[in-house]
Amino acid sequence: MMNTKIWEMVLNRLHIKYHEHQMPASTIFFCRLPNRLSFNMMVHLDGTVRLWRYICFDMPKEQVGLNFAYTKSENNGAVVGYEVTDECDLNCYAEQIVDLLEKNAEFRIIKQLNGFSTLITRMSFRYNQQVCS
Repeated sequence: MMNTKIWEMVLNRLHIKYHEHQMPASTIFFCRLPNRLSFNMMVHLDGTVRLWRYICFDMPKEQVGLNFAYTKSENNGAVVGYEVTDECDLNCYAEQIVDLLEKNAEFRIIKQLNGFSTLITRMSFRYNQQVCS
C-alpha cells in the first residue's frame, strides 16, 4: 500500500478537495479546485504522477489522435499536453516523475498542481467563452 501523506498534505495546503482510491500499484485522487473545476491525479509506486482533465466531449472525429506535448529535458521528463481521444474527448494532462527522497519533492508537487490548476482554469474559461457560446 502506498504512503500518500505528502500528496494529502499538499492538496490540503492548496485547498484542493479530494477523494482517494488506493490500488495495488497506484493511488488515484479525484480532485476539486476551490473554483469547482475537477481533475484527476494518479500517483504510481514508481513516482510517476499524472494529472488530467477532460476539457471538451464533442471534438470533431477528424481530430481523433491529434496531440501536442511540451517537455523540458532539465525537468526530469515532465510533460504537459493535450490529446483528442478515440471517444472525441479533448484531454489536458501533465505528467512528471517525483522522487520523494529528493529535497525539492514537495516543491515539485506544488509547482505541478499549481501550474495544472492555472492551465485548466484558463483553458476551461476560454473554451466556454469561444466554443460553447
